[in-house]
Amino acid sequence: MSYTERFSEQFALLDEMVSDSYAVGVHDSGYVSLANYARAVVVIQVGEMQTSATFDVDVEQATDTSGTSAKAITDKSITQMTQAGGDGDETALVEILCDELDVDNGFDCINVEVTVGTDAVEASVLVLGFCAHYEPVTHGYAEVVT
Repeated sequence: MSYTERFSEQFALLDEMVSDSYAVGVHDSGYVSLANYARAVVVIQVGEMQTSATFDVDVEQATDTSGTSAKAITDKSITQMTQAGGDGDETALVEILCDELDVDNGFDCINVEVTVGTDAVEASVLVLGFCAHYEPVTHGYAEVVT
């Protein structure tokens, strides 16, 4: 990567959970393929957390984008955020080397699972693929201004 390359030429927006108030329950980004990338990063932004709210994120892997044989990726979960702990208005990252997936058994897709407990949480999630095997990447952004 050189200093003249644009962010949008290197980092593809593969999926997103738009900024919203997420109710108690499990919310998934949906499975996306990392077959064309060597790395991915999940950017998690947490805003206001209602009284007693908890917020967990873990990344799962599967063999296809429909979630076949889904299972967790070891050590790819954030530390639980809590309203009582003063969390909120924070950003967390989960970095993934595609070699950390169970590639020997054909796992090349990921899903971000967000679990909200007790009360609502405002949050958003971006899933970015980078170190593309073939450039330029198809960026996935609604608009790129350079």
